[in-house]
Amino acid sequence: MNCLIWNIRGLGNPDSQRFLEALLKVHKVKIVSILEPMIQLEVRYMTRKFNFCRVLSNCTGKIWAFLSEEIGLEIFLDHPQFLHLKLSAPFLPTVVFCSFVYTSCDSMTRKELWDFLLQVQPQADPWLLGGDFNVVRSANECLGTSSGRLGPIKDFKNFIVDSSLVDPGFVGYQFTWTNKTIWKRLDRVLASPSWSTHFSSIKVEHLCRSISDQCPLLVFAPTGIWGPSSFRFQHMWTCHPGFIQIVCLNWNLPCSLRGMHKIFAKLKRLKVHLKWWNKEVFGNLFEKLAEAEKSVHDAESAILANPSESSRAHLSACNTSLTHISKMKLDFWKQKAACSWLADGERNTKLFHNAVRKKRVTNKIFRILEDGVCLSNPEDICRSGCSLFENLLTGDPFVHSQPDFGHFTTVVSEDDNRDISALPSIEEVRSIVFSISMDSVAGPDGFSFCFYQRYWEFIQ
Repeated sequence: MNCLIWNIRGLGNPDSQRFLEALLKVHKVKIVSILEPMIQLEVRYMTRKFNFCRVLSNCTGKIWAFLSEEIGLEIFLDHPQFLHLKLSAPFLPTVVFCSFVYTSCDSMTRKELWDFLLQVQPQADPWLLGGDFNVVRSANECLGTSSGRLGPIKDFKNFIVDSSLVDPGFVGYQFTWTNKTIWKRLDRVLASPSWSTHFSSIKVEHLCRSISDQCPLLVFAPTGIWGPSSFRFQHMWTCHPGFIQIVCLNWNLPCSLRGMHKIFAKLKRLKVHLKWWNKEVFGNLFEKLAEAEKSVHDAESAILANPSESSRAHLSACNTSLTHISKMKLDFWKQKAACSWLADGERNTKLFHNAVRKKRVTNKIFRILEDGVCLSNPEDICRSGCSLFENLLTGDPFVHSQPDFGHFTTVVSEDDNRDISALPSIEEVRSIVFSISMDSVAGPDGFSFCFYQRYWEFIQ
């Protein structure tokens, strides 16, 4: 899905029309939103001029939307400051809501807009909100002047928090508007947390501003297939009654290696076994949760029909199972969101979901610099990353010349040197391992310190 959003500051100029035509041709855009066209919309001329099937305007004529032929459209709300649309197309994985915004320069009128947008916010479907907001989020988005009054900035930031929208970042120019003296980032794109559920990523590029004083925003949202996931030790596994036995038996299997090579070999062997165990024994957590909820519902119905002691005992067991699985679900989302700062007892799993989706949206590499050349093709980026580490790990060894220690004075005594060179005791290793938070991010091998602390007795 390619979308272009641009405050063009006048579309009647032939140079503006030619520049827009060139952008559409180069980037193969399916959806275009033009802000401040400053001319009356002539539907037949505009659709023919820019080769689109449909074009529409909001009630003030300050927001236009061009759509290609294959896109199905339903107008949800026509507002003086935004145009809220529901779009569907064969190349879209689901229905998408798009809100194109051109906000007022008056802070009070702009504050009314935030309330309207919260009212039309879709509950589950992906939502893209983009345009000219006429306000910045912080002083970092200004150059040559202060950020202005703090009230409008606070209102804008509160709206983003209340709507759970995510700023996916951008590539290209840092500021989208300038008058040659002051630079600001007034134009932006925000996406709902559910965006990452249906799209593999979202890329926002600030294109060159040559005709207007504001940058065109190019939005690219591929629907590619997710790659294979790496192994991660799941904290929720420790709640399974037979998990400690699985780990103990696999760890105590014979291994002919010694030292750290033995540790690495055992971790690798355990990783393979846990992948199989998770799929074949532990199973799908969310399916188990649905089954547990159904069991509680059935048990409650059975009590209403026959309020016997056995029925009450069965309901108690079902509730215990549901609580246990719900705890595992909470551990799963807490670990996935890496929210180690949350207090014990936090049960707001929606917060975890949003944190995970935000990481998904923003943790995407679109460009990488290699030998002075900017690579943007995904295959080139993958090749560059692989070749970098291959060269680091397989390059020719470098022989260092022997340093002359005669220039150094001895400040470490023999006793200090013996203590420094001695192998650490098992108590020292244990103290270091247990000083690290169990919720810390796992290392390259996929095992977190939750694993080492819980099963220290037989791992040591």
